[in-house]
Amino acid sequence: MTKQEKIIEEIAKLHGESMFRDYFYSDYVTEAGRVSCRNWARELVAYLHSQRLVIQVDRELPNKEAVWDYRGRPEVYDDVKQSMLEAGYVAVEPLIKE
Repeated sequence: MTKQEKIIEEIAKLHGESMFRDYFYSDYVTEAGRVSCRNWARELVAYLHSQRLVIQVDRELPNKEAVWDYRGRPEVYDDVKQSMLEAGYVAVEPLIKE
């Protein structure tokens, strides 16, 4: 299950719990009710995606970076990771993978 799918399931669970209170995990709520909660969660996630909401993911930042100087020659900067972390860079993914 991807991180995005886990988010949808958790939103559906929270929505279902708020709608059905103590009955969400009992036989009182039908599978159709649970599916309705998942569909509502997917619509909410689609809206948040349309607003460019992203999620932070665990991914390594580069240790070195090569850039081109004004003369078109590559310059390599060592230990870019620390300066990126200090500047607040994080790895993100879209809320809905396309």
